[in-house]
Amino acid sequence: MSQGSVGHRFIGVELDSISGRIAKALHPKHDIRIESFRDTRLPEDRIDAVIGNVPFADLKLDYRGQKLSLHDYFFAKSVDALKPCGVLAMVTTHFTLDKQNAAIREYLASKADFVGAIRLPSDAFKREGTAVVTDIVFLRKRAPANLPTMPIPTGWALRRWPSRRGVSVNRYFLNHPRWSGGVVSQRHALRRRF
Repeated sequence: MSQGSVGHRFIGVELDSISGRIAKALHPKHDIRIESFRDTRLPEDRIDAVIGNVPFADLKLDYRGQKLSLHDYFFAKSVDALKPCGVLAMVTTHFTLDKQNAAIREYLASKADFVGAIRLPSDAFKREGTAVVTDIVFLRKRAPANLPTMPIPTGWALRRWPSRRGVSVNRYFLNHPRWSGGVVSQRHALRRRF
């Protein structure tokens, strides 16, 4: 935030009180909120960029009448807050892109263009005590004039994936293996290639 241009305002949302207070002390001119992302109010279609790391939890949250997983909720709320041509970079589990239920990907594809993704191996956050395949997903919100009249999912948003070594993997990573930091195994743990 300290690297931002003069005149830009940042909104930071942090659930942890200590981290939030540190952020407020470091960035007193910005809007640092110590609250749940679920409870924070964001201006719709007004945010230039969203950068986030979704916490890992098995929760369902209500978003506009739909029950969404925590990760799906973060994506939907964030994309809706972006202004046209705004960008999103979100750290999430591989399930966002790999799960068979494509509802969230179709929702996102109806509003934003998929810029790309990077898949990290299951041990990327080992020192933090997490062993899960993680993706960093990049989206760019479309201008209203460019929104499709019917959501037509692109390859990354399709419902069915081809299988690789007995594991369903998002078509994007099959077509762009260089953006995947490992090799797929039966347990869907992406192992480092090194």
